[in-house]
Amino acid sequence: MSNEIQVVQNALDNTIQSDVKLPPDQAAGFNFFTMLARSGDMIAPWWSSTRDIQLRRLWKTSDHLSGAMYTTIAKISTIPMRIVPKDMSIKSHVKLAEDYTNIIHVTAQYGEGWAKFYQMILEDLFGQDNGFFAEIIGEGPKDGPITGMPISISHLDASRSWRTRNPMFPVIYNDIGGSSYKLHYSRVMYSSQMPSADARMNGVGFCACSRAINSAQNLIDIGIYKQEKMGSRPQRELFITQGGLDPEDLAMAINTANEVMDMQGLTRFAKSIAVGDRNIPMADVKSIPLSGLPDGFNEKESTILGMAVLSMAFGIDARELFPGMESGATKADAIIQHIKQRGKSVGQTIELIERQFGHKYLPQFLKMVFDYQDEAQDRDNADISSVRGQARERDLKNRVTTPRIERQKMVEHGELSKAQFEELELGDGRLDDGTDVDILFHIPQYDEFLSGVTQDNFEDKIDEIMEFIGTSRDAEKIRMARQSVAAIRYKFDPTPLVDDIASANIDDTTKVDTSYQQERFGRKLPTPATHVPNEVQNYEGRP
Repeated sequence: MSNEIQVVQNALDNTIQSDVKLPPDQAAGFNFFTMLARSGDMIAPWWSSTRDIQLRRLWKTSDHLSGAMYTTIAKISTIPMRIVPKDMSIKSHVKLAEDYTNIIHVTAQYGEGWAKFYQMILEDLFGQDNGFFAEIIGEGPKDGPITGMPISISHLDASRSWRTRNPMFPVIYNDIGGSSYKLHYSRVMYSSQMPSADARMNGVGFCACSRAINSAQNLIDIGIYKQEKMGSRPQRELFITQGGLDPEDLAMAINTANEVMDMQGLTRFAKSIAVGDRNIPMADVKSIPLSGLPDGFNEKESTILGMAVLSMAFGIDARELFPGMESGATKADAIIQHIKQRGKSVGQTIELIERQFGHKYLPQFLKMVFDYQDEAQDRDNADISSVRGQARERDLKNRVTTPRIERQKMVEHGELSKAQFEELELGDGRLDDGTDVDILFHIPQYDEFLSGVTQDNFEDKIDEIMEFIGTSRDAEKIRMARQSVAAIRYKFDPTPLVDDIASANIDDTTKVDTSYQQERFGRKLPTPATHVPNEVQNYEGRP
């Protein structure tokens, strides 16, 4: 824990944000209400900083839009994140990836953790056209590149971050303390949804809240209309007197009824009022309703349609925002089924964050991954892999292709990584470019691993190289060492390894057919028959 505290302290010492350095009593004294002053009921046109400030106010005043924002942020921010090495066979990289995972989870946002930092980033990404901004904290001059590895990362207020056209200093941050800082590209991480193609906008985008303004405002208006029409105890009917009934008597009756309703504690619902005298001849009263909803108004259908638009704006399944309230193929249910989709924004956001951290924060041999489980996508990928596997099996059986070509196709389709491809090729005695590994014996750069290897000492040499692989931190040297091991085995120990021979307890001289055991995809080959009926044997040769 002391190391983590030191990392946080280093982040505080090297950050440009003065407010996080202030004592708690002073830091709590800032008043942000002036930033949220109303500038009219309508949202300002795209784009201005005023518009983003109004968007922040809009989603906080809309029950439906704030619910969509919460659901989206909660869905994405709860996906587990970790740092992994690009080559899992390098133990030092695996250990360093674990350290980075712990550091980011604990020390991000000045020790408040990854969850706090990530939720703030997502709020700006979905709620601000300007997008999100994050400071990569590290040593070195504040107006220059980071010296060494980054220390930590923290959120920057998007309303105080201004984009420039300078690629070396793409962002200017206006600090709460009144100072402005130009941020070197190595010190800032930023992006937006649907960035504008207009060069003058410097990458300002069009966020989810902007895409749902009209629908959100319509839902707000419905709620306000209901409150104004139905709330605050409005008069329910208007009475018109005639035939000798004095209006003053009716007014007195209304006042008396209001006093009675006050005593009964009725604040939103008003009762009808009756007044009359049995001695008045030909008296009559006509009533006119004063409170009610417009003819043909269907609040449920309007709400469902509004939530459908919100789901499209946020790129998530409509049922996650507004679960169906009835079964059956109703019109509203059919609309939701039509727009039902896999969460596009989830995958897009994950890819965006992974790319930003891989480019700006992590060493080249590490990457950030999110354990996102999408059953629909996994099922589609499994179906596609099955079809490809059947075609691969057929082509290999008919000898119209080779294992190397099929592996290259698998790399193109994302079924194999480059490291896995190289590992499989080394197992077959080839380098990644298709050259036989024994050529390494003629390359001087490999002499430290391959010089002096003979039939008598090759096993000891392999053990020596494997010990080097387990202790070295040089990724390129480790790669050369693994290639050297494959070259030694290819040249001095070419005996193929047959799986399951020992476990099957079969004599080495027995011919083993492993084609069935090695089959991985598609159709299963029939097991050879061990007994042929006599009638089948006798049938052969008959006319």
